[in-house]
Amino acid sequence: MIKARCPACKRLHLYSKSDWRYISGIPSKKVLCSRGCLRNYIVRQDGEYPSEAISPDAARQGDVYSKRFNSWFCSYYEVLVASWLNDNKIEFEYERLAFLMGERNRQYIPDFYLPQYKVFLEVKGVWEQGAKKKVKEFVMTYPETPLIIVPWTLYNEFKKDGTEERIIT
Repeated sequence: MIKARCPACKRLHLYSKSDWRYISGIPSKKVLCSRGCLRNYIVRQDGEYPSEAISPDAARQGDVYSKRFNSWFCSYYEVLVASWLNDNKIEFEYERLAFLMGERNRQYIPDFYLPQYKVFLEVKGVWEQGAKKKVKEFVMTYPETPLIIVPWTLYNEFKKDGTEERIIT
């Protein structure tokens, strides 16, 4: 087991070696231990509107449609997070802002933007090929832009307490 400190509650938490291999690669280095800590961390943010942000080139259509939000999401985990944000009265925009990166001006589109707190959320159930590299490049290119990674280690917490039952997909 590996110990890590949550940036919200400041408590040490134990992670299995397999979870830690996943978490230790998170470029923002902000590993939150629970939904409660995620909420507390979000509401303490007071960033500035990202002036570098642009509209994405093209709207991407995900694989999961939510009737509740009348929108497509890239994963069921993103629908769970959107429902949790909505239930907690946290306004969000889904994949509405993009950032140009690298010599080829590739676009990075964070999953959620929370305008009230001026912070981005990236929901990561699985790190697909190149995803960690892209997020790390974003963090290095835009160090003043707050990005919180919501790792798969919180997935079960988003499913509990009836959140899953309130989702209409």
